[in-house]
Amino acid sequence: MDNHAVDNLLISISRLVVVDSAGVAIAEIDLREGGILIGGGNIGKTSLLNAIRLFLLPEENFKNSSKKFGFSDKEGKFFSDGESYEHYFPSNSSFLILECDNYLGGRLPHCQILYRGNADKLDYRRMFTSLRYEQIRHLFWDASSGQDGIGGRVDGLSPTKVQEFLKREDKYFKTLIRSSAIKEVIYANQLLDVDAMRFCLFPLSTTDDANVDAFRALVRLLFDMNTGSDTVRVAVANIIETQKKERKDELNFDID
Repeated sequence: MDNHAVDNLLISISRLVVVDSAGVAIAEIDLREGGILIGGGNIGKTSLLNAIRLFLLPEENFKNSSKKFGFSDKEGKFFSDGESYEHYFPSNSSFLILECDNYLGGRLPHCQILYRGNADKLDYRRMFTSLRYEQIRHLFWDASSGQDGIGGRVDGLSPTKVQEFLKREDKYFKTLIRSSAIKEVIYANQLLDVDAMRFCLFPLSTTDDANVDAFRALVRLLFDMNTGSDTVRVAVANIIETQKKERKDELNFDID
């Protein structure tokens, strides 16, 4: 599997971790070999997977979240901006962590960590570290806590404490807030520059609005394959639009 990844210059998601988010105390989902989430209805299976959208897109906040992320219920009704924000970042101890293996510059692991920002602005923020999740797990979960054997959340967990540790232990650690800076990092395409590609998730030829909007549409398509919805139509339209070389180019078929 590793050789295949190297030969094809891949970036693979290896783990998704949710801490005090989406109605879950903590969940660690190993994605390296694929898997199936099994559980009763309305316990958060879809919410956990939908959280991946937040890592893939260079957003700063949940304003206009229906357009940015498309979080919706089973009937297709979009959740409000506030509902979506409070679902994923209900407290100062809420974290979403995505661990990846980047093969574009040799096998480079990294974690992207999302956390609650200013609640009035519905914003969330990002940390990037070259450490694996196993190296930072102790920051979030205390395996010796409690009497039931499963442990508990670390006392006093906060973004400040996580940042202090990462600044001390990882020379590549960085925090990003603005969308423009986030795009340059997660969509980097300097394939021969290891440092530039260190925290890349999906290389884009450029990070202009057209390319990012096309990718956003593809992300929506990935999570919403209901062809009866507008998602497929919007995705196709965005892809075609980015390929038009001149304004006079015409779309000669009915998207619907």
